[in-house]
Amino acid sequence: MQKEALAPKINLSTKKKVAFICSGGAVKAAAFHVGVAMALEEAGFIFEGGLAHDASDLTGIDPSRAISCYVGSSAGALISAFLSNGGSIKELQATFQQSPDVEGIPGLKYWEMLSPRMRSARELLSFDNFFIRMLRKKQVQSVFGTEGISRYLRENILKTERFSELRSDLYIVTTELNRPQKVIFGKEKLSNSDPAYEYRTDVSIPDACAASMSLPPIYHPYSIQIEGERREFFDGEIWEPLSSHVGRDLGCDLVICSYTHQPMRLARQSKHSIADMGIEKITLQAIYQSIEQKIRSARGSRRREKEVLDIVKKFCKDEGIEAERSERLLERLEQRMVYNSEIDYIYIHPRATDLEMFNAPHFSLNRTTTESITRKGYIAGKLALRNIYLNP
Repeated sequence: MQKEALAPKINLSTKKKVAFICSGGAVKAAAFHVGVAMALEEAGFIFEGGLAHDASDLTGIDPSRAISCYVGSSAGALISAFLSNGGSIKELQATFQQSPDVEGIPGLKYWEMLSPRMRSARELLSFDNFFIRMLRKKQVQSVFGTEGISRYLRENILKTERFSELRSDLYIVTTELNRPQKVIFGKEKLSNSDPAYEYRTDVSIPDACAASMSLPPIYHPYSIQIEGERREFFDGEIWEPLSSHVGRDLGCDLVICSYTHQPMRLARQSKHSIADMGIEKITLQAIYQSIEQKIRSARGSRRREKEVLDIVKKFCKDEGIEAERSERLLERLEQRMVYNSEIDYIYIHPRATDLEMFNAPHFSLNRTTTESITRKGYIAGKLALRNIYLNP
């Protein structure tokens, strides 16, 4: 009985391709992902990155430990781009924590994170700047854009702006503004059966990241010229959170998902109430609950699909249907449901009772704050991995 209780949920020795999915949530989410990455590295995972023509040899690395696919939405796009370009966890840790031992990458500045859409006196004096157009049309628009984040990536993070030149697979998730759908930019146009999203390869990494991080109403949608047409994009989490399906589309059999959209759960006898914390926290709880419902629904669908396949498999066995015909039937069902029984998922998120994490600011660049959030990501990663069999 004791052995059953300690049985591993996932046997990593069978895994051949691993994806790391980083969700959105501004600086708060980025710091949390760093902590999760620290826990994964401590557990023996290796973050594969750099340019495809790099001379470093990876032939001896166990594929079950090598994270070779990165999927990022919003703030997760920043972390995914850094890791896929060969950045080290120690550099990330030094950037988000107060570490005197390791020099991290230059930290993002507030003026880069909140870049004004009018950047010069000439633009300000123009009779056709966005501010005058806004007054003329009597429409309120955000004064900030993500162009500063795009420049920060080019100057401090990226070894290349081309997805195709990376050794690992990097995919950045965006939402199209005028044609509601999810658009995923990356190395290949992956095949998919869902018309609600498409894969594209004709956008640069910094443009894709800037588009994915354009969270309304703080940021104005990000404009990109594609095939001679101007198309606007904004936050990659709006259409669908998490995007774990990209790992499936990439052929991964282990998908590790890191996200911070965890609604607060207070005990019934608690003296506290979110209703007493102000409109900001009430709105945040409402958003988190909406996102969590979508994540639970997706996870529940996969669980029900597995149960259906198990029922069919048992039925075939009980009815004496020959193994070959049974396997063909199960294969057709999996294809119809877009389900792969070989894929395992690990979901890493904050504790639902962690009020400090819930109250942590989303846009603070203060090292004390980001260090605390990083530590919480590390602990969450350790807890998620503790009952998983990590040794072949």
